[in-house]
Amino acid sequence: MASPRPMVDKKLALLLLKQLFPVADGKEAEIIRELTSYDDRNYHVRAHLANESESREFVFKVHHQKFSGSVEFLEAHTRLFERLSHASVQSPMPVTSREGTFYCLKELAHPLHSEPPRYAIRLLSYVPGVTLMHQGQPSDTLLRDVGHCVADIGICLESLKGTEAEAAIRKREFEWDITNVLVCERAVSCIPDVNVRGTVQTVLDRFRLELQPHLDNMPSGLIHGDLNGMNVIIDPDRPHCVHGVIDIGDTIYAPYVADLGICLAYMMQLFLETPAESVAPLVKGYCSRRPLSDFEKEVLPLCVMTRLSQTISFGYEAYSQDPGNEYLLQSVKPAVTVLPRLFAMSADEFQQLWH
Repeated sequence: MASPRPMVDKKLALLLLKQLFPVADGKEAEIIRELTSYDDRNYHVRAHLANESESREFVFKVHHQKFSGSVEFLEAHTRLFERLSHASVQSPMPVTSREGTFYCLKELAHPLHSEPPRYAIRLLSYVPGVTLMHQGQPSDTLLRDVGHCVADIGICLESLKGTEAEAAIRKREFEWDITNVLVCERAVSCIPDVNVRGTVQTVLDRFRLELQPHLDNMPSGLIHGDLNGMNVIIDPDRPHCVHGVIDIGDTIYAPYVADLGICLAYMMQLFLETPAESVAPLVKGYCSRRPLSDFEKEVLPLCVMTRLSQTISFGYEAYSQDPGNEYLLQSVKPAVTVLPRLFAMSADEFQQLWH
């Protein structure tokens, strides 16, 4: 059984915050709310740190056990945070602990473990604003800026090529790694609709034949890997521009075009009637910063359908293990709507719409 999320409630989070990080003596710290997270335990907090003139907002993060066990991986994430501070948009930055480190390792009791597991804990700066998902259907101008953002992140992370941080990320085994999509074949049988099941299997077969043999020769590097509507932050006063990007937990080493495909797969789910047509400004924004080669243009639709197939397969697999938990199907349902529409399109149609 997969290891569950850390058991850290608001009271314990506040205690650990004060114990591990330099909250000023005699100053209040408060939990504002718990933030939605799939693996980690995250709290939006306000605290007054020592040597600062006023309180600020932060994210108190307790990493999932699977991320906490590798110091090499944690150090790599610290390098990612530092590098993304040079990107064109805001991103969280780690705060130094009382021990002078960018994360702390702490044993915390868990009812499913006889010995207390060790968890990595960080305090990150808070990126204010609203998520793109909560703002509503994005304008063409905003989509174009999302495209800028996807390209800029890849360009920003190029400076980590050949580093220990990149090597640590490349060692990670991650089922949502788009270059490792064939692992989700185990879950295809969980898809209840025979037509959707057949479409997903065909997409995986196409990946095996058309994309997998070329992965080593494609322009590649560290990518964000999860630029969905919940990880893109918008300033309500400037609703047509990306203000920030959060959650680097899915960062992988992959072809750069894969990050564009992943982002498109999520943004299309905001336009169920005309998914491919509606996201054209995003593609054009990306290409204005990082032009695609002819081969990248050719495989981009397959990258999009690959991420949609992962979403559908893993979503239904999780639901089969927890029947009746409709929350697990929230992301699956729009993906099931979008995938057949894309699958029915020709290469010429994609070319005309996007390039």
